[in-house]
Amino acid sequence: MSLLNPTLLLALPLAIIPVLLHLLLRSKPKRMAFPALRLIQSRRKSNTRRFRMKQFWLMLLRVIVIAFFILLLARPSLPAANYTPNLYESLMTFGLVAAAVGACWGLKKLWERRKLPRHQIAYRQTMSRSIAGVAGVILFLLLVIWPYAHRLRAELTSPRPIVSENIPSAAIFLFDTSLSMEYRSESDTRLDVARKIASEHLDQLPNGSRVAITTNQDQSAILFQIDKTTAREHMYDLELAPSTVKLNTRLWDSLSFQEQDRERIGTEQNETEDEITDRYIREVYLFTDLSRNSWDLAEQQYLKGELERLEFVQVYLIDVSKQEPKNISLSNIRLQNKEFLKSQPISMSVTVQAERQTDITRQVELYTENSSGEMVRRAAQEIQINAGTPQSVELSYVPEDAVLDSKTDEINNETNYDWQETVQGEIRLNSTDAMTFDNQRFFTVNRRLPPKVLIVSGATGGGPILQDVLAPGELRKNNKAPYRCDLVRQEALLDMSSEKLQSYDNICLVSVRQPREEIWSRLESYVTAGGGLFVVAGSSRIDPVEYTTDAALAVLPAELKGFIEFEPPEFIDFEAGKNHPLLKPFDQYGSFGDLPAARVNWCWSVAPHPSANVIANYTFNKPRPAIIDRVLGRGHSMMLTTSVDRGEWSTLARSWWFLVLADKIMDYSAGGNELMRNYMAGEAVVLPLPADEKSASYLLRQPNLKQLPLTADTENNLLLIRNTETLGHYQVLQKSDLTAPFFQYSMNIADAESNFDPITSDELDSLLGEKRYQLSRSINELTRQVGLGRIGQEMFPMVLGLLFAFFWGEHFIANRFYDHEQTPLV
Repeated sequence: MSLLNPTLLLALPLAIIPVLLHLLLRSKPKRMAFPALRLIQSRRKSNTRRFRMKQFWLMLLRVIVIAFFILLLARPSLPAANYTPNLYESLMTFGLVAAAVGACWGLKKLWERRKLPRHQIAYRQTMSRSIAGVAGVILFLLLVIWPYAHRLRAELTSPRPIVSENIPSAAIFLFDTSLSMEYRSESDTRLDVARKIASEHLDQLPNGSRVAITTNQDQSAILFQIDKTTAREHMYDLELAPSTVKLNTRLWDSLSFQEQDRERIGTEQNETEDEITDRYIREVYLFTDLSRNSWDLAEQQYLKGELERLEFVQVYLIDVSKQEPKNISLSNIRLQNKEFLKSQPISMSVTVQAERQTDITRQVELYTENSSGEMVRRAAQEIQINAGTPQSVELSYVPEDAVLDSKTDEINNETNYDWQETVQGEIRLNSTDAMTFDNQRFFTVNRRLPPKVLIVSGATGGGPILQDVLAPGELRKNNKAPYRCDLVRQEALLDMSSEKLQSYDNICLVSVRQPREEIWSRLESYVTAGGGLFVVAGSSRIDPVEYTTDAALAVLPAELKGFIEFEPPEFIDFEAGKNHPLLKPFDQYGSFGDLPAARVNWCWSVAPHPSANVIANYTFNKPRPAIIDRVLGRGHSMMLTTSVDRGEWSTLARSWWFLVLADKIMDYSAGGNELMRNYMAGEAVVLPLPADEKSASYLLRQPNLKQLPLTADTENNLLLIRNTETLGHYQVLQKSDLTAPFFQYSMNIADAESNFDPITSDELDSLLGEKRYQLSRSINELTRQVGLGRIGQEMFPMVLGLLFAFFWGEHFIANRFYDHEQTPLV
C-alpha cells in the first residue's frame, strides 16, 4: 500500500485522546438510598461491569473513528486489482452479521421468558453482545479476510516504489491513421476525436514530461518532441492514409523505444540494468477505433511476451469508435480483361454494399479521362441497396475509336502494330455518407490491337486448325478476330530476324518436324525477353534428335523420349492442375466443359526439365505429362505432348472448349508482356525497363500532382516504386519527355479498410495480455485509468465508507450508553 500524504500519519497518536477522555471523564458512583443494602451492592457490581464493558467498546469505536479520519486524509492507495468482494465473501459477511444479531436476540428472548430480573437481563445482554462481537470478528478474519487477501495476492501488480501524481511522464502517443478513422460523426472524424482526447490529456501531464507523436503509416523513428506545443502541432498535422503497418508492429516499436531511452538514462547515471532508477513514468497511449484491419491477429505471442517483460511501461488504449456505424462502400473492382482490344468495349464490375442501411437508392457512375485529362462520365446505373446484401454492378462503355471500318486493313497494318493506349478512370458512388474514401475506386487499363501470333505449321494439319481456333475466318474478314495470326512454314521462320520475332506476342510450333539449332537459339532469346512459346508435339514424324540438342533443351520445358500408344485411350486430368494460373480462370465457368472427355490415343513420352512445372497429366496409371510449363527469363515455354489436329492422335481439337483452352494458353504464355496496372495501396510497383532505356531518368507524378525522382535498378533492369500510399492515378515520366507518360497505374484501398468490425476484448487479451493494458473511451475514463496506473487503486471511497460506518456505530452506542446511564435499572 502507498500513501499520497504520508506525513499525516504523524497525527495517528491523536487517536489516544478518547482513552484520556474516558479516564478523565469516567462516571462517578452515585449515592442512592435503598433499604436493602445487600441488593444494592449486588446490583452495583453487575452495573459496574456492564458499564465498563460498554465504555470499552465506545472508547474503541472512537479511537477507530479518529484513526480512519487521519487515514482518510493521508489518501492511501493500493496496487490496481479487483477489490470488490465476490459472492462468497459478501454472503459470508452477511451470514456472520445475521448469526451474531440472531444469537443476541434469541438469548434476550430466552431470558425474558424465564422472567429474570431486569438488571440481570441487561448484564447478560451486554456480555452476549461482547462475546458475539469478538467471535464475529475472529470468524470474519478467518472466513472472509483470509480468503479475500489470498485472492488479491494473485491479482496485485507490483506497486511503484515512489507514488506521486507529479512525477514526469515519458509518453508516446500512437495514432491509428488508417482510413477507417475517417468515419465522421457529429462533424468530427474519429481522428478528430482522438486528437481532442490526446490534447486534453497532454495538458494534464506533469511538468517536465516528454511526449512523442507517431502513427502506423510507416516505421519511421520515434522521437520525443521539444515541448508540449510542438507535440500538439505535430498531432494536428497528422493525415489519414491506407494502413501499411499493423498496430502490433508500431506498439512493439514504441516499447523498444521506451526500453532504449530508459537504458540510455541509466547509462548516463552510471547505473547497471538491474539498478536503473528511472525519473520518468513510461507510458504508451494508443488512439484507435479498434478496427480489425489495423491489427495482425495471427501474431499473438511476441507482443504479449514483450509487454510481460517490460513491466515498467503502462499501455493505454483509447477507443474512439462509434457504435454501429452506417456506411455504403464500393469494393472488389474486377476488370473483364487484363488488356482490352481496340475493338472491345471497356467492361468491369464492382460490388456495392451497405452497412446498417436498407432500401437505399444510389447511382454508380463510370468516368474516364478524355484527351484533355478531364474526367468524363461514360456510364451510370441506378441500384437499390439493402443492408448486408452485396450487389454486383456491371458497367461498360465503347470508346469512340473502338468501331473500325471493316473495309480498311488498319488492324493488319504493320505501321500501326505498336499502337496502344492507356485509359485511367474511376467508379464513383453518387452518395454522401460518413465515410468518403470507399465511395470511389480507381482503375487503369491498356488498350491495344489484338495479340499477334506466329503459327509455324509442321508435319500435320494442326497449324491451320489452331489458326481457325484463335482467329476464325469470318472474324478475320471483318477485322474483329481476337488474335492476328500469321501461318508460316518452317522455312519462313529461318528468314525472320530476331527483331521480327520479337514483334509477336506468341510463337506456336505445331508438330514442326526438324527445327534447326539456329531456330532454337532465336527462340531462347525471344522467350527470355518476355515472349510466349507454345510447342505442340503431336506427330510421329517429328525428329526427336532435333528436339534434344543443347540449343533445344535450353528453351524447351521437356526432353522428347519416344511416342507411345494408349490402349484403351486415355484422357487429360485437368482437375489435378486446376489451381495452376493457366487453368485457374476456368473457375469462373464452374468446369472444364468437354475437355476431360477428349480421347488421347497417342502422345510423346517426355522428361520434364528440372525447372519445369507439369500442369496436367494423362489419366494413365503411370503419370505421363500432358501440358508442361517452364519459366525462362520474363517469358514462358510450354509444351503439349499430343496433337491439336483432327487425326488419330487425339480428339482434343474437336472439343468446343478447346477454344477456351487455346485462348488461355496464349494469354498465359505471353503473360510476361503484360504489365500489372492496378495495385493495392502500399504494394511496391516493379516495372521492367527496356534494355535501351535502363539508364534513363524518371519522375513519378502522384495523384496530388507532386513529382518525385526515381532511380532505376540498372543491374536488374528494373524500376522499383515504393511511394504508393496515396489513392488515385500515378504516372511514370521520362525526364527527357514530360508530355507523354512512360507508364501509368492506379492505387486502390484494400477492401478490408471498409470493415468496421472491431477487434474483440478476447482478441485484445490474446495480443496484449489480459491485465497488461487499460481501455478507455473518453477523457474522464482515461484520466481515471492513468490514475490507477500511476498511483494504484486509491482507497479513499472505501476508507470514507468505513469512517461513516464506525462513526454511526459510535454515535448509536454513545446515545444508548448515556441514556441507560441516566435511567436507573429498577
